[in-house]
Amino acid sequence: MSEEDFKDRVEKGWQVAERVFGERPAEGQKNGVLSDMVMATAYADIWSRPGLCLRDRSLVTCVVLAVQEHETELKVHLRGLAHQGVSRLEAEEMMMHISIYVGWPKALEARRIMTEVFDELDTS
Repeated sequence: MSEEDFKDRVEKGWQVAERVFGERPAEGQKNGVLSDMVMATAYADIWSRPGLCLRDRSLVTCVVLAVQEHETELKVHLRGLAHQGVSRLEAEEMMMHISIYVGWPKALEARRIMTEVFDELDTS
C-alpha cells in the first residue's frame, strides 16, 4: 500500500469518526502515527463496513469497553453513543442487560461511568 493510499484511509477514518462522535479532536489531541493507525484500521476499514449502522457499532463498542473495564475509552464512546441518538434510558438498559453476562461489579461500574457521562452531557 502506498503512502497516499494510507493517507486516504486515514482521512476516511476521520470522516467516519466525525459521524460517530460529532467532531474531530483538535490537532494537539491527536496521537500522531497511533491515531493514524486507529483511523485507517478501526474507522476506515471496520466501522465503515456494511451490515451494522454506526449506532449499533457504538452499542457493541460500549459493551466491549465496559466488559474490559477501559474507563477512558468507554467515556469517549458513550459520548459517541449519545451523539448517535441513544438515550440515557437505552444506555441504562444496555448496562442492565450486560449485568447477567458480565457480572454485577462490572455492570455497576460501567453504569456509574455511563451516568457520569450522561450527567455531563445534560449540563453542557
